[in-house]
Amino acid sequence: MKRYGRTIIDAIFKKRAKRFEICAELESESQADSDRSNIGVFETGLSAEQYGNYEQSTGVAAQEAESRCLVSVAKAHGLYVPKEKWAVFGERKKLPSGESIVYLDAEEQVITKIRNPFAKAAIKHLHAQDVIYEHLIHNILFPSTRYEFRGIGEDVDGVRIILGQ
Repeated sequence: MKRYGRTIIDAIFKKRAKRFEICAELESESQADSDRSNIGVFETGLSAEQYGNYEQSTGVAAQEAESRCLVSVAKAHGLYVPKEKWAVFGERKKLPSGESIVYLDAEEQVITKIRNPFAKAAIKHLHAQDVIYEHLIHNILFPSTRYEFRGIGEDVDGVRIILGQ
C-alpha cells in the first residue's frame, strides 16, 4: 500500500520534475521568523467551534465578525494604527498592489504593506479567523522575505493588517 501511494504521488507531480525545493529550517535561526508572540493577543476569546460561532455562518458575516474582533483587540493592546498615522511608514506608492497599500521607507530600507486580509481569502481557502496568521506561513516558506507584524488598521474597505518587510 505504501508503494502504491508513492506511485500516485509521483504520477501527480511528474510534470513538475524541475521544481524548487521548499525548505523550512525550523531548528535554526529561521524559527524566530515564525514567532507568533506578537499576535498571541488575538487568540483570546476565540470560539471553541471549528469554524466559529453562529455569527460566522457565512463568509461575509465571518469576515465582519473577525474584523470587529481584530480591531477591538488591537485597540485594547496598543496595536491599532489609525489611518492618519500610516504616513510614518514612509512614502506611499502611487497605486495599491492588489491586496496591499504599499509604503517605502528608503532610509530604513523597509517596505510596509497594509493588507486587506480578505482580498484573496476565497482563493487561498482561508477562514476569517486564520487571516492574522497568514504571514507566518509566508515566513516559513520564504524566510529571506519575511514579514514582521506591525499592527492593525482600518480603511474604507475594512480591517487592514500592517506588515513590515
